Amino acid sequence: MSTATGSYALHSNSTGFENTATGANALTENTTGQGNAATGYATLQKSTTAYHNSAFGTFALFRDTTGSENTAAGFEALEADTTGSSNIAVGSGAGRNLTTGSNNIEIANSGVVGDSGAIRIGREGAQTTAFMAGIFPTHLTGCFVQVTSEGQLGCNPTAPEGKEGKEGKEGAPGVEGKKGKLAPKARKGSRVNEENRAKKDLPARKVKKAKKVKCPLKV
Repeated sequence: MSTATGSYALHSNSTGFENTATGANALTENTTGQGNAATGYATLQKSTTAYHNSAFGTFALFRDTTGSENTAAGFEALEADTTGSSNIAVGSGAGRNLTTGSNNIEIANSGVVGDSGAIRIGREGAQTTAFMAGIFPTHLTGCFVQVTSEGQLGCNPTAPEGKEGKEGKEGAPGVEGKKGKLAPKARKGSRVNEENRAKKDLPARKVKKAKKVKCPLKV
């Protein structure tokens, strides 16, 4: 059983069930799709056989036809998506550039055509600082995180060339510095060790003070 509220909501539905359409033209072209929730003008309007989509906001998932298990919340969120599935878009215009990509997470970001399996948070130029809880002071053994000028995060197994800092901390993986280096420990049989031992074995020499002798004056 489905529920429709608004002009042309679920207008073409034939055997689709467990759909909820609220708003004019919501799920208008749905025929056999099931388990969809559309709230707002023209949400999921082009959907025909898609299932388990959630669209909230005017034109959210408007062009989706067969893409399933998407979540779009916001004006025109995932508006251009047609066959992509398992996408999450939150915010006005979030993911509006996605068309067929799947498994994307777009939060306050319009996304990029061709994205698939991408995570985009925030908009370049709008957000200038980033904070994330749960990172500091957790220490992990792994790779070096690098960031491109476009904000893409990546993992490099080795330290970037020329990035070893002079002030490196002791114990930091792959980082050496004046403060981080420990004095080399003398190994058994090494030249340094032998010299130290030789110095210890030298007998203490007693140095006798010369006695002062009065010399007779010549006449």
